[in-house]
Amino acid sequence: MNFIIETNWINKPLWKGIREHYQAVNQACGSIEGAELIGLFKPLNEPWNWTHFMKVDTPEKWRQLDREIRRLYPAIDDDVSYSISRIYWGLETGRHPPPIRDPASMKYLVMDLGICNEVKVVQEYYNLRCDQFEGLEGAGILGFYAPLTDIWSWAMIKLFDSMSRFLETGMEYTKTHGRRPEIIISIQRVYERYEP
Repeated sequence: MNFIIETNWINKPLWKGIREHYQAVNQACGSIEGAELIGLFKPLNEPWNWTHFMKVDTPEKWRQLDREIRRLYPAIDDDVSYSISRIYWGLETGRHPPPIRDPASMKYLVMDLGICNEVKVVQEYYNLRCDQFEGLEGAGILGFYAPLTDIWSWAMIKLFDSMSRFLETGMEYTKTHGRRPEIIISIQRVYERYEP
């Protein structure tokens, strides 16, 4: 069982305490078994200043992490004017995504979110994307998730080394497979990795 925790926030001012905030999150994830920091990002198509993604093996770990981050960085309430967290539950699909060859080179995180009226279509979509990403340089799939705090039916999290790679894979998939009518609506959230 695994969960992705996406925490978005608005800083006041933008850069104040961002290095200390990141260090606290990184240290907290390193000190708690079953927690992993995926990274700090700048959302490119949402109104937030900052986002960090964490992977945890139970939802309780998220609360534990939150307490530890606040202990390590007490100024968080002074520097952050507004924040929300979104929770994604890892789905057991029967298929693991292809291994990501060079995770450190992945500069962009893209989250595909959609509403679909047939579960089997979502599974087929995931399998086709796994086929596409198998052995692909500069791109990888982090996993397939059920959003627990959003209206969406599913979420697929992908990583890319460049925006051009992201655009190329999307256009290639659409050209080959088209768009399924069972997928009623879909969006993409795009984030750029930031190393303070």
